[in-house]
Amino acid sequence: MDYGLEDRTVVITGAGSGNGRAVATAFADARAHVCVTDRDADAARAVAAELGARGQSAEDYELDVTNHGQIECVRDAITTSR
Repeated sequence: MDYGLEDRTVVITGAGSGNGRAVATAFADARAHVCVTDRDADAARAVAAELGARGQSAEDYELDVTNHGQIECVRDAITTSR
């Protein structure tokens, strides 16, 4: 099914495990570019690598949503890379 998400970028917080990982996978399956973010950088990296190995577009970022400065850095990195 085409959800019109191809070439769209989505940012999923807590995507290193659990529901966040499931949501990131669903968006990747819908052909969106997924920014996998999590406080656990290794978990985010692993999920992005798994999606990439499936031929899907993903990148990872370490992100603690309680840290405003980190949110701004990730936002800036995403907007300049896309």
